[in-house]
Amino acid sequence: MQNKYTAKKSLCSQGHKHDSRWEAKYCNDLELLKRGGAIKGYDVQVPFDLKVNDALICVHRVDFVVYNQEGNKEVHEPKGFESSDWKIKKKLFEALYPEIPYFVIIDEKAKERWNRWKKRKKEEKGRSKGRVWVTR
Repeated sequence: MQNKYTAKKSLCSQGHKHDSRWEAKYCNDLELLKRGGAIKGYDVQVPFDLKVNDALICVHRVDFVVYNQEGNKEVHEPKGFESSDWKIKKKLFEALYPEIPYFVIIDEKAKERWNRWKKRKKEEKGRSKGRVWVTR
């Protein structure tokens, strides 16, 4: 099944369901880091309440919380596309949880595809402007 950004839901080798193949691949990489002793562990799809003045604004479900060797938390978000909603949630998260570093891991191939798609759509829109259709 695809989501609205054409990513295909996928399983990683640990059996976790992920929103994209890129996210599943990153989960496999984290598992290798854990087995190699580079990190203590990780959790998948962890919810964080984003509250302002005791009012719940929304819940931000991060892809991975990684525990480094010292036991400190880090957020890891593999992204192929940065939606406007996600950008706002990320800024709120960083303001409300300044003690937790937030790392965005960009899928360069997906970013290139997205940029090509936007450019093509812009060109198509530009070509349709200024046309005058005359019917008789």
